[in-house]
Amino acid sequence: MKKFTLPVPAAAVLVAAASAVIAFLSFYIQPCGISEIFELFRRSGYLIPLLNFLPVLLISLFLFFFTGSASASISVTGAAVVLFSFINRYKITLRGDPFIFYDLALGPELFGVIKSFGARFIAGVAAAVILGAAAAVFIVKIVRTRRIPVAVRIGGIALTLAAALILNAGVYKDKKLYFDLPVIGNMYNDKDIFISKGFVYCFIYTFNTIKVERPEGYDRGAILSYLAERDKTAPAIKNAKPNIIVVMSEAFSEISENPHFDFEGYADPLANYKKIKKEAAIAGGIIVPNYGGGTGDTEFDFLTSANSRFLRGAPFVYRLIGKDIDALPGRLGALGYRTEAIHPGHGWFYNRQNVYERMGFGAFYHLKDFEGAKLSRAGYVTEEACFDKIIERCENKDPGGPLFMFVVTIEAHGPYDTYYGTPVNFNSDVGFSAADTNAISDYFVRILNADAQLKRLTDYLNGEPEPYVLLFFGDHTHHRQLAVRDNTNHSANRARRHKVKQRSERLDNKIRKKRVGKRNQRHKRRPCGFF
Repeated sequence: MKKFTLPVPAAAVLVAAASAVIAFLSFYIQPCGISEIFELFRRSGYLIPLLNFLPVLLISLFLFFFTGSASASISVTGAAVVLFSFINRYKITLRGDPFIFYDLALGPELFGVIKSFGARFIAGVAAAVILGAAAAVFIVKIVRTRRIPVAVRIGGIALTLAAALILNAGVYKDKKLYFDLPVIGNMYNDKDIFISKGFVYCFIYTFNTIKVERPEGYDRGAILSYLAERDKTAPAIKNAKPNIIVVMSEAFSEISENPHFDFEGYADPLANYKKIKKEAAIAGGIIVPNYGGGTGDTEFDFLTSANSRFLRGAPFVYRLIGKDIDALPGRLGALGYRTEAIHPGHGWFYNRQNVYERMGFGAFYHLKDFEGAKLSRAGYVTEEACFDKIIERCENKDPGGPLFMFVVTIEAHGPYDTYYGTPVNFNSDVGFSAADTNAISDYFVRILNADAQLKRLTDYLNGEPEPYVLLFFGDHTHHRQLAVRDNTNHSANRARRHKVKQRSERLDNKIRKKRVGKRNQRHKRRPCGFF
């Protein structure tokens, strides 16, 4: 068999050319068309292909200088990139969720996912791996690289490592660059992001940006010991298990109870809520992990009793859940509850379609299950349609056990912008801007709808023969709450300054009168005629 020996420069050129092909294959393997790929390249000013090519090139060059073989470098790099790209493709296809570095730690869970592909697919992949390995060995044997001087190899390794570190620190951690790159599909959907911006680039970016640090004082052993002792002393449940409905109302808050708001002549957005709150067995305030957003974090805190504020390294905490997790749905499921989740938004958002299953929910009803539902002016499924689904599920619940239902509404989601043209629906002694006035009015309309549906649900449950427990709370405040706080604080500070001024004037008058009295005592013949 004839063997080829390449000069070092020619071998380096071959490595670079092969790296370009491998980088392109990482795009081609993903579930999108060639025309879409080139359109993304063009829209990004060809930055997207460059960002995906450079890591492949640097890895290939490092291996080239390390092994002294172009064919070995190309084979190893190509095998790794192509394999990971295929994993990303099929994870997206089956789960709607891209392949990130955290998945490498899943171990048995990954093999569980692979099993779901089917025997024919697994056999095909195994055959491809064997053929690929054989081809790599064949290429390594027949395509040789002329001996590279040791000094050149050491220098090449040093230069590629230095370039990799510099690029990683300055480019592959850059959030602005990441979010500025174009996306075909939904810019909030990780699946569309990975397909559009390239698997190689996104894999490295998430590796750099998804970091979770161990909380100070964390002791895994102590926590496990505490949980074991707690479970031993937990009382047995003897009474009948009630049905449990939890409604986490989007952006619901008591902002309208601020003393600077008055609804004389208008509908109070919380009229029903306040009445129900008085009648409730337990009512009060809660602390949520975010302001103006972060619904998934509040869900996580409630469903797991863990604290998402210790997991700030991820873009959202659900991104960290790659396998089954101990959570309220699973616990209740073990007690015989039928567990269901409802959210009239995209199932992929916050990766709920996968995370809910890992938490122990038996069913998840999302946007696809609300086909034909009434939409708000902002394009969201209305509170009425969402509560229709709640009541429908209550009426058709599985008779085999009590129901646990977790609901996340969506109508009150932002934006709250001027283009909705909502009439002013509140009075205030605070001078809000026109934009803030419109946004707050729009928000109050949505909370009014939530309030009406809360009453509707409580009336329905009160008429049911079976026992129900209803838990209702908001996930976070209105994002314009800062405007309310700043303006009301300004008004309060102004009133406070006025009071301070009045107190100061009264104090000055008292001091002056006292001084005049003393002066008059000393000079009785010269009474003071001024203050």
